[in-house]
Amino acid sequence: MIHFYQILKHSKWTLASGILNLLGQVILYWLIAKFISPIDLGIYFLVSATIFLPMGILEYSFSSSIIQAEKNALKDQQAVLFINLIFAIAAIIGGSLIIYLLEQLYDYQLWTYYLLLSPMPLMMAYNSVQNASLKRALEIKTFALVDLSSFIIGFITTLYLLYQGHNLFALIIGQVFRVLTSFILLIFIQGIQTLVPLALPSYLKPHYTYGKFILAEKGFGLILSYADIFLINHFFGSGLVGIYEFFKRIVRLQTLIYQKRLVYRQLQL
Repeated sequence: MIHFYQILKHSKWTLASGILNLLGQVILYWLIAKFISPIDLGIYFLVSATIFLPMGILEYSFSSSIIQAEKNALKDQQAVLFINLIFAIAAIIGGSLIIYLLEQLYDYQLWTYYLLLSPMPLMMAYNSVQNASLKRALEIKTFALVDLSSFIIGFITTLYLLYQGHNLFALIIGQVFRVLTSFILLIFIQGIQTLVPLALPSYLKPHYTYGKFILAEKGFGLILSYADIFLINHFFGSGLVGIYEFFKRIVRLQTLIYQKRLVYRQLQL
């Protein structure tokens, strides 16, 4: 019951962070429609899919075992970090092969964009571990403030670069800055020792055993959620990918706004 009241007490922080994130995304999508062409937007969605897919898996797979662990031990965090880094490196290699195939099949120029985004899974390998640690310790306010701060930095960076005429690079650099800000803040909050990965089998095994099933479940769902981008690109080109994915995200955004409103009303009761 004590934990329930603690969660309820701090849930307003996550709600406020979520609402501000959503409002920022509304503004950002309006700017995207104004400054970026559908073809460039389609290119962005194709490249970012190879990055955001493994990042989504990292966020919800092996790191979840920290929340379920008996203790929030540093060695457990370091062990999960090691697993995450192996997965992130494999994902970057796999993503580079996908980018190579896209360039060969469709004569796109994607490598520059991919190289700029490629550090993000490595940073997320660390961020997901520390976010899970904060959630386990019920440090919801800290988690929300880190999330909100990183969004604000990424949003300002994107906004500035858009008005400077960098367009597609504005979206890419903005995303990198957002993840980088979380990375730096979490190191400052959790300590430099959390950056050290641990490869001892006795610590790795329980986290790998727990996370592999979530990895399979989340991985399959995320692959399906991104498959339509590549199918539409194959049959209709990157221009339609940009239009399709843009409106899909607008619909998703409206759904999230509606859900946040329901949660806010429930908290007021």
